[in-house]
Amino acid sequence: MCEHRQATICICTRDRPDALRSTLASIELSDTGVATVIVSDDGWSPQTQSVAESSGLPTFFTVGPRRGLAANRNHALSLVTTPYLVYLDDDCHLSSNFLSAAFRTMGECEARFGKGSVVVTGLERKSGELVNPQDQSFLGFQNKPYLADEGLNSIVINSTMFPTELVKRLQFDERLRYGYEEVEISTRIVAAGGTIVRCSDAINDHFPSPLGRDDYEFDGEVARLYATYKRYSLTERRRARALAFGVIAPVHAVLAGGKARGLRGMLDANRASLIALKYARVAAADNRATTSCRRN
Repeated sequence: MCEHRQATICICTRDRPDALRSTLASIELSDTGVATVIVSDDGWSPQTQSVAESSGLPTFFTVGPRRGLAANRNHALSLVTTPYLVYLDDDCHLSSNFLSAAFRTMGECEARFGKGSVVVTGLERKSGELVNPQDQSFLGFQNKPYLADEGLNSIVINSTMFPTELVKRLQFDERLRYGYEEVEISTRIVAAGGTIVRCSDAINDHFPSPLGRDDYEFDGEVARLYATYKRYSLTERRRARALAFGVIAPVHAVLAGGKARGLRGMLDANRASLIALKYARVAAADNRATTSCRRN
């Protein structure tokens, strides 16, 4: 394979050695060679390293920062040296033709939009059903289908090929411990002039593991509130929409939490809203500081 068509697969894992073994086995069946597989371990299982290093792939094992998924994605990203990369969760399988299909679409679209600015998102087969990229609703839920002629602002993270330097420049927002890190960075990619294109032939399989999900629901709620507000306020500069979201979304979260789990759900939703507000204030301060440095 030509050097400019080389890809690294980054697997961010946490205490799922058996699932990881299956994921690595799927990569060995790829019809297109993989330059490197980076396994970044955010967990504590002593088996994970041995599973990674016993595969027949060119694998590099590293201990992750243990600060959440976005930070782990950035850690793996820092070790990538190929022009392209794919993130694959430790409970996913790479289809044998994913890389060849993604590279084909990448080449066609780079000729049109420019090298280094194209992100190719495929689809994910989850529990037997195909998952397409979907946009966020006003409240931030990714449940809004795209119109046929509508540009994409989002991706399916387990079926996406990125140009490495673009992601290294933007970085994942490490305040996002779990969830919404993919739509947060994809909206910034589009705002920065990048183009997201769909490749319906690139389909990976996702077999959601029940392990290690105890804190995912709460972290996901924080992520939805923070990432959506950040999108409206800082990425898209839609201040009126950001203000409306900032008023309506926390109330909706508390009411939904109460309906689902009573008082405990309401308290958790309120706590998630306060954490998201804190993150939003820090992000705004960081943005002001960055803007000031550029002007000076």
